[in-house]
Amino acid sequence: MKKSRSVEKLLGSYPPDVQALAQRARGLLLKLLPGVQEGASSSAPALAYGYGPGYRGMVCTLILSKSGGETRARSWSGTRGSKWPA
Repeated sequence: MKKSRSVEKLLGSYPPDVQALAQRARGLLLKLLPGVQEGASSSAPALAYGYGPGYRGMVCTLILSKSGGETRARSWSGTRGSKWPA
């Protein structure tokens, strides 16, 4: 099993404007999803939010890029993505 990296280490690899945007998105997700667990992927530029282990417990991801990011939320009809600008 790969060792996961910290949220801070993942965010630290991005430019300041992307870090600021990601911090705002994280704050909103943590506020809207009380008690949610946050983790950084060990292999992808993504943060995952869930209420249990693995994909089954995951409710959404925050996917980072140098020019902004994308959120993905699981729904009963599948996964829907929404891009957000930098």
